[in-house]
Order: sequence, then C-alpha cells, then structure tokens
Amino acid sequence: MTLRVFRAGAVAVALAGCVALGQSAIAATPPGVLVVAQSIDDAVSFDPAEGYELTTVQTFNNVYHRLVQTSPTDGTNYIIKAYIAVTIGGWGSLPGAIAGALLIALFEVLYPSLPTLVPLLDGPAAQVLFSQTMATIVLYIAVLLILFFRPQGLFGEVIQRRA
Repeated sequence: MTLRVFRAGAVAVALAGCVALGQSAIAATPPGVLVVAQSIDDAVSFDPAEGYELTTVQTFNNVYHRLVQTSPTDGTNYIIKAYIAVTIGGWGSLPGAIAGALLIALFEVLYPSLPTLVPLLDGPAAQVLFSQTMATIVLYIAVLLILFFRPQGLFGEVIQRRA
C-alpha cells in the first residue's frame, strides 16, 4: 500500500515538474522604468583588490562610489585637533599630548552637554551658547590663553635663553 502511494506521489511530482518547466515566466516592466543589462562573463572577482576587468571596474564605480566618498579635506579636522593636543600638552611630552587630547574631549563632549547637566544654564540662549560650534570657539580661546601664559605647553620644558 505504501509503495503504491509513493509511486503515485512520484508520478504527480514528475508531471508537475514537466508542466512547470514547459511554462515560461511572465513579467512586465513597469512603465517609466529603464532596464539595463550587462554581461558579466569576464568578471573573475568582485573583490576591489582583485578586480581589473572592465566589468568589475564599472561595477566598482557604480556600487562602491556611493558607499565610500573621499575628499581632499577629510583629515583636516583630525590633524588640527592633534596639533592642538600636542601644543596644549607641550611638544615632546607624551603625557602632555594625552592631557591635551583629554582637554579637547572635555570641550567637545562636556561643554555642549552643560545645560543638561546643570539645569540653571538651560534657557532660551542655551542652544546657541552651548552648541558644538561654540565649544570649538571656546577650545580655541583656551588654547590661546594657554599659549599666552605658558608658551611651552602644560607639560613642556621651559627653554632658557642663552646669555
């Protein structure tokens, strides 16, 4: 009995497969849509380190261009912050550079959040006075004050003049 059911099931699956393979897929392109197809037979790899064929290079331009966008001024902000950290700490002093970096972090993180931490400072002008732009301005003023009163930096060595 079970063999008879198995045979009937196998015949049904075979007939369904024949019917399914005989029919083609039916789909229509929506109006106003342009479909562009390109052969990718020459592509060896879509790894950016290995792709050198025309197809993969074109694919990189279309896919990765939107993911990674570079600019000549990308690192400028980091370089300025590193320069300020070393200047505040004192040139040639690693603990000074670390202290300068922590001072910059305080200005960038703590200063804009002061109205949240101290409710007395919260008011109509708090959004302007405690913004990220104002934190950068206060940081630059602090750097100028440190350089004015201690030109060698916080941990720098005092250089004596020769007689």
